[in-house]
Amino acid sequence: MSDLDDKKRTLTPKEIHKAVKAMLDLVKDSDDLKVAVAGGVAMQIYGSRRKTTDVDFLGNWTLGPQDTFKMDHPLSFGGMAYVLAPDIIVDVIVRNDVYKDLYDEALLTAEAIDGVPVITPDHLAAMKFLANREKDRVDLAWLLKSGLVNVDRVGDILDRTLDKPEARGIWHKRVSRIRKALDRYAREGEDA
Repeated sequence: MSDLDDKKRTLTPKEIHKAVKAMLDLVKDSDDLKVAVAGGVAMQIYGSRRKTTDVDFLGNWTLGPQDTFKMDHPLSFGGMAYVLAPDIIVDVIVRNDVYKDLYDEALLTAEAIDGVPVITPDHLAAMKFLANREKDRVDLAWLLKSGLVNVDRVGDILDRTLDKPEARGIWHKRVSRIRKALDRYAREGEDA
């Protein structure tokens, strides 16, 4: 059990801003170190009301010795979890598995929004699709409903970055199911 298990709580916008600023300050003078906001904070930046308990960054490195972030534990999927005082959880995700190419491409194609590098909605949708947890399926439905995601581009991303030829077909089937469910909910709401 890590220190973080006792600290999981919804972060305030002020705490999120503090973590993002601290991370960007760490990398601002380096041409080699790259980070981009991902996860729940990226969802919020794109307009979702989703709450989050941590600030996720994609990175091409994990933090070495420095005074800002306290190392907590390695992430099971690659990277490191940190704590920014007093108890803001920050993950730097560095994949070294079958999803490495997807995460590397998402990092390289991140777009600056108000000076903050954020992964694109299409890459975010691809990651949510692959993670496939309940919260990821809800996030994916929101992304599709918002109109921010180009379904064919996400299929292209999956084709390009995964060694799974069936991923595009599974993606399109899931999108179809989500859209049908959203249409059904909309019709039921109109009937109420």
